[in-house]
Amino acid sequence: MNRKISAVAAVVLMLAVIICAALPAFAALAPTQDGVYEVSVKMYHAQKDKTSMGDKYLVHTALLTVKNGSKTLTIATPESVSGMQFWYYKNGGVEDTAEVKPAGSVKIAGTTYQSAFEFPIVGNGEFVGVKFAAPVMPMSPSARIHIDYASAKKVADIGSAAVTAPNAVTPAK
Repeated sequence: MNRKISAVAAVVLMLAVIICAALPAFAALAPTQDGVYEVSVKMYHAQKDKTSMGDKYLVHTALLTVKNGSKTLTIATPESVSGMQFWYYKNGGVEDTAEVKPAGSVKIAGTTYQSAFEFPIVGNGEFVGVKFAAPVMPMSPSARIHIDYASAKKVADIGSAAVTAPNAVTPAK
């Protein structure tokens, strides 16, 4: 009898561990309801699991817009940074990029930034492949922007007061 109770207790404990381990994964899913969300972002090296040198040129709160199942990310640069350029990788590849034209001013977490970039997110992953360039940098490295979906906080409905401006995206040369 004690063996049966021990076996049942072990199974229950194992299931509890599996469920607890899975909860953060479910919490990290991208929002699916239409709206504008503030999310935490960080720029990582393209291949290594370390912060990119470009992370300091990025405001660490961004806007995630969800509309009819499509997502766009609006990132801003601090006022001290000028002349930034961004490209995003289309279809998740590393060859096919599209340049992101600077958008006008954008308000994120109560602060208005004069320089922002808006681009579509392909897929449902937490990382978005980008290339960036700044006048102070001798090259245009690739990087990954990590979107912390667990931090998503809805700040506006679609069609409410302008939070982001539509942005035209043109293919990179």
